[in-house]
Amino acid sequence: MLALSSLRMHGILAMAAFVLLSIIALNTIELKASIVQKPQQIADIAIEHKESLSVRISMSMLHGQGILEIGHDGKETIQVSVPDSWERTEVRNTPIDMLKNESPMLGFVRWHFPPETTVTFRMMDAPDNVLIHNPNRVPLKLSYVYVDLETEEILQDIKLIKDESMTLW
Repeated sequence: MLALSSLRMHGILAMAAFVLLSIIALNTIELKASIVQKPQQIADIAIEHKESLSVRISMSMLHGQGILEIGHDGKETIQVSVPDSWERTEVRNTPIDMLKNESPMLGFVRWHFPPETTVTFRMMDAPDNVLIHNPNRVPLKLSYVYVDLETEEILQDIKLIKDESMTLW
């Protein structure tokens, strides 16, 4: 009788140990999965201008790729720095040979947008967010639209940026 009771006790302890180890293993797997998740990507865009300026940015993305369009209504040539991995695809409201860019530096390309120009860029690895920098002392009115074609999510807003940076969507 004592041997049967001892055997039962060992069985119960073994089962409890198995359950405890299973819980620990599942929590470890969940923790590793949360650590391995892709970090959020933020793309920086700097817009340099001398006069008050209105800029439009629209971004659409599908399956991790995206298209971003930047346009302005200013009467001056502005400088827009974007990641050097972005490919310029379309130029509107100015001859394409009037759009100049500087050699890539520190991961960015600085484009010179003539007055009232709109430029489209293709992104093979679209960012999760865009951080707009306005390093000037004059205000920047920013109208933006973000469209996720997978989820059909649409975000749009108008912001006034002065002497600061602002994260969109």
